[in-house]
Amino acid sequence: MEEFFRSIKNNTAFAKAPVKTVKTQQAHFTASIIAFCKLERSKIRNNKNHYAMKSQIWLAATKVAWKEIDR
Repeated sequence: MEEFFRSIKNNTAFAKAPVKTVKTQQAHFTASIIAFCKLERSKIRNNKNHYAMKSQIWLAATKVAWKEIDR
């Protein structure tokens, strides 16, 4: 259970949401749960933990962003 809450907080940006209304809080919570489920599915398929996959995703996104800037 602790792994779930730690991963939700750190890997899905759940704690960093600047939401004020109940509707936006619900939407962000739902998006965080979906992101966690996708990370879990990828964890099983790739035999990597959430933190390793998050780093890999950030690296790929950064490479794409740099290619876009270099045009």
